[in-house]
Order: sequence, then structure tokens, then C-alpha cells
Amino acid sequence: MRKRSLLFLCSAALFIMVAGMNIACAADGIALNVSADKTIATIGTKIKYRVELVYNDPIVVVSDISLTHLSEFTIKDIDDSARHPEGEGKHIITRDFVVVPYSVGELVIHPVSIQYKRSAEAEAVETLISESIVIAVGSVIKEEADDIHAIKDIVDPKKTLLRYISYAGWGAVVLIIGFALFLLIRTIIRRLTADKDLLLTPYERTMKKLFELRQSRLIAEGRISEFTDKISDIVRWYLGVAFTFETMDLTTSELNARCAEVGVEIEVHNRLITFLQDCDLVKFARHMPDTAQLDQLFTEAKELAERINTITKDAHVQSG
Repeated sequence: MRKRSLLFLCSAALFIMVAGMNIACAADGIALNVSADKTIATIGTKIKYRVELVYNDPIVVVSDISLTHLSEFTIKDIDDSARHPEGEGKHIITRDFVVVPYSVGELVIHPVSIQYKRSAEAEAVETLISESIVIAVGSVIKEEADDIHAIKDIVDPKKTLLRYISYAGWGAVVLIIGFALFLLIRTIIRRLTADKDLLLTPYERTMKKLFELRQSRLIAEGRISEFTDKISDIVRWYLGVAFTFETMDLTTSELNARCAEVGVEIEVHNRLITFLQDCDLVKFARHMPDTAQLDQLFTEAKELAERINTITKDAHVQSG
């Protein structure tokens, strides 16, 4: 315990003047920034960590921001923003994380790598790698003082027994009260979480559901059909909300005809039907896509949601 505390104190001395850390790695026309709001923490402390990719046209990003570099931490939350411009020809992709350390020592947020091409026509793929961030993590347990207590007189067994019974009674009361508080807090948290989801826009709820599905263990456990069913339902739901018509109980063929009737934009219409047919292959034809195909299916679902959001926002602005 003393060695661990000494290690944490040494680490704290090195980082005591740093409230947070921002590290940038850049190449011509593209920059990869990583930052953490603290570099000194104790076990269980939430750390806000951000990856930000800034690039200019005509650079094309061909990889996603992975999660493997956070292997020494537990990921509690991910907030993915859509691509958005910041001035002419400039694009920003951000991914915010809330991570928690559960071991003592110097834990490392490993480098992030991004692959990109200089243009859509370029064949060469280049890689941009960020720096790592070291988080000094200490224990919240205080060491006991090395003191020697005076030896007590002979103890009366009856008084000792009564005292222990009293302690046990109070302990039981505390446990009951604690359990009741736990149930109350859990109920409040669930209600607050539900209310928070209700405050999200349909597009934000869709993106949240997509990334929660991506983080699930369905693919790792081989439940591919269940994964494709859920990702298909998420896209169907958002399409129905955006264009105000029922989508969940229609077959792919029926949905194809209905999209034409309500005037769904042709690009979304064509990409949607291709996406749903790929999902149907898994459900009805027992097709087993590999990891790359599942990643592409997720990317297509995300881009469909982004395109639908853009179209509906533009339509709202024009009607206003």
C-alpha cells in the first residue's frame, strides 16, 4: 500500500500543474487532436476524453475512430457528433468519451490512428497517429497510522455481548435504510434517464440507438440475425418519423412502393431498399456476413440517418 501511495505521489508531483491535457498531431490539411480533462485521478473518477479530427477538402477519411486505444479504462458513455463544417471546405468529426479507471498506477490512453487519402481518386492511404495520454491513478484508501493502542482492562463478557447485539441491531437498521435509499435512487435515475431520452430529437435518438447497438455484444456472441433485425428496425423507425408514415409492419417490397407514394427522395429511397435487402439476406437467406460487411452495414445505416436528417431539416427551412 505504501509503495502504491508513493507511486501516486510521484506521479502527482509530475502532473500537479496540469488540470487537463490537449495533444495535437497534424499533417498537411488534416489534424488529429486528443484531450483529457484531467491527468490525475482516483479509482472510479470519471474522465472526459475527446478525439477531434479536423480536415480540409479534398482529403477523404477512410477509417473510423476506434475504441481499442481505451483498453485500460472502462467506457461509460460515448457521444458522437455528426460531421459538420466550420468554414468553407473545413470539416470536423468529434467523439467524446466518459471513461473510468479501476486500477492504480499510470494508465495509458493509447494513440489513435486515422487513415485517409489526399483525394477521392488517390490510391495511397496515409495514416495519422496521435500521441498517448498518461493518467496517474491513485487509491482513495488512506493508510492507517502506525500507532500502538493501550491494552484494555479485562472485558466484561455480558457487557461486550450486549454491545455487539446493539451494534448488530443498528447495523440492520442502517442496511434496511441503505437498501431503501438504493431502490429510491435507482428509480429516480431510471426516470431521469427516460426523461433525458425524451428530450432528444428523433435523429439524436436514432444515432444513440445505432451506437448502443454497435457497442453491444451481439456480433461477438454470433447473434448476427438479431443484430441486422435491430439495425433495420432503427432505420425503419427514423424513416417513418421523418416522413410521417407507418414503416415497421411493411415488408421491404411494400416499403419500396410506399416510399414512392410519399415522395421519399430518390437517393434515400434507393439506398434504403438496398440496405434493407442486405438485412433480409441474413434473416431469410441465412447469409452470414463477415466483420467488414457488418461494419459497412453499420456505416450505411448511419449515413442514411444523416441524409434523412439533412433532407428533413432543409424541407423544414424551406417551408418556414
